[in-house]
Amino acid sequence: MKLWKDLGVNVALASDNIDDPFHPWGNGDLLQVASLALYAAQLQPDDEIDVLRAISYTPRRWLSADRDPLAPFHPADLLVLPLAQVHAVFTQMPQARAVFKQGRLIRRRVIIVD
Repeated sequence: MKLWKDLGVNVALASDNIDDPFHPWGNGDLLQVASLALYAAQLQPDDEIDVLRAISYTPRRWLSADRDPLAPFHPADLLVLPLAQVHAVFTQMPQARAVFKQGRLIRRRVIIVD
């Protein structure tokens, strides 16, 4: 069976459902959206990178058609997570993270555990 990625289909994921009747658990976290997509589409661990691209690289590329969002020397928009493996994004769903917009740190959440 061919999957969407095997057919060359670009998929983007997003959600505007934040604490509303349609999705009362929505919180604006795209990692939550990606995790739900993995379950809903019955994907496998080797699809994790594609799902992460669907919440990051692909929509950004569509919105910035004039240039590659990962072009060298351009200010970055990115999320930094304290993880050693991609798989841990979905097994740990870390709350600690740093968010950069146009190369500047705009939000940092540190979790301290005793």
